[in-house]
Amino acid sequence: MTRHPITSALRALSLSSLVALSSLSAGCQISESDIESWIELEKGALRLGGYAVDSARPPKLRERTFELLVQQGHYDALLSVFDQAKSAEDQALWSAAALRLVREYSKPSATTDQQGKAVDVLYYLLSFKWGEEAALREPAQLMWLAEWSISMLKTGQKTLNAVTPDRALTVALLLGGEPISAKLKEHLAEMSAEIPFVTLISNLLLNLRDPKMEELAGLSLMATARRAYPDQINDTLIRALVKTGQLSHLKFLIEVAKDNRAPVDIQAQALKEAGERLIAEAQANDAMRAEVIDLLKRITTSTTSSYTIVFFTVSLLWRLGGVAELASTLKSINPQFNTPVSGADLKLWVENFCEVDVGGDVKGKDEARPVLLALIDELKTQRELWPARLYALTCVHMLYPDDFPRVMREKDRFASYKGDKTKIPAWRSDQNMTLGAIAEGYMSPLGR
Repeated sequence: MTRHPITSALRALSLSSLVALSSLSAGCQISESDIESWIELEKGALRLGGYAVDSARPPKLRERTFELLVQQGHYDALLSVFDQAKSAEDQALWSAAALRLVREYSKPSATTDQQGKAVDVLYYLLSFKWGEEAALREPAQLMWLAEWSISMLKTGQKTLNAVTPDRALTVALLLGGEPISAKLKEHLAEMSAEIPFVTLISNLLLNLRDPKMEELAGLSLMATARRAYPDQINDTLIRALVKTGQLSHLKFLIEVAKDNRAPVDIQAQALKEAGERLIAEAQANDAMRAEVIDLLKRITTSTTSSYTIVFFTVSLLWRLGGVAELASTLKSINPQFNTPVSGADLKLWVENFCEVDVGGDVKGKDEARPVLLALIDELKTQRELWPARLYALTCVHMLYPDDFPRVMREKDRFASYKGDKTKIPAWRSDQNMTLGAIAEGYMSPLGR
């Protein structure tokens, strides 16, 4: 286990100072009242530590210096005392003193300050192998450490002790094994409606990089997500679900993204974060790529998906499937999706896809040309698939402007658009346009 982070310079200073003070006081008759008076001195902590490390001193008085260091919160000196415990006798002395104090300060009657000090002492004791071995012989103390930590994290109560509840719980989980994780599981089930608590604990568990802890985190998050669905899902829960990397969680977020009962900003975040993770995972896995493409097309085929979600999904599908999926992606856009009702949002999204997504890929741009023209030909008589017809027309116009009039006159392509009365909302801020009017505008010299 990694020791508590104290800078090497401070540790060296503390050690050398304790040794020096120990030698200065050697041979002196020192009483308990003398020791207690050192608290008021400017360097009282170092003097107490110097006495504590002197194995020639009476054990009872050494233990008293330990108590005083804890009570005053002089943990740098305390850690230096532990660090110098090289003999079995010293290690046994400090283990017994620490655990005795923990037992006393962890009683229900103990004050909040005392409980905090019990947490600190136990945590620092566990920073040393010999201390860990001693503490493991008293599993009740580790269980108390876990319960205290969970209680603080549940309530969000601020603590004044040195060791934070999340660090204390991490140590308890690492050393306490199944009993601690079982207890934590009970609390997670009890608090499944509390997103801040569940996400905090889940992040802690995931950071342990242990399969069993990851499983517990995943199950807990999913239980909370189901309770929060659809309108209570928030950004914290989305990030936690994505962090697990579990496919079931990412699939769940795709469902959130296409459900218009969730706030639009939450739909967008769910899609962006889950989509990015899915694409990263699927790039080198053909089977998974096909599954993710089908998953994303649940959004484009849905009648309830918001237009911003549909347009962003089209971009994700281009990134994942490229030219091979271009035609099927555009044809998958449900004509009944929730289109914008005013402004020019639809125009901006479609043009951005053509110019930035397809046009930004030099190879993809060249390979997309025959696919787009073939799509125009295929859909000549399928005016109901207006989103695909609109995307194909606009991309050919924007990506290959010099050839646009010529290729559109070939095979009666322009004729299939001319006179199309399908209303296209949010194409111009002053009025809705028809698909036929958009095509005629593209064919005019000004449109080019």
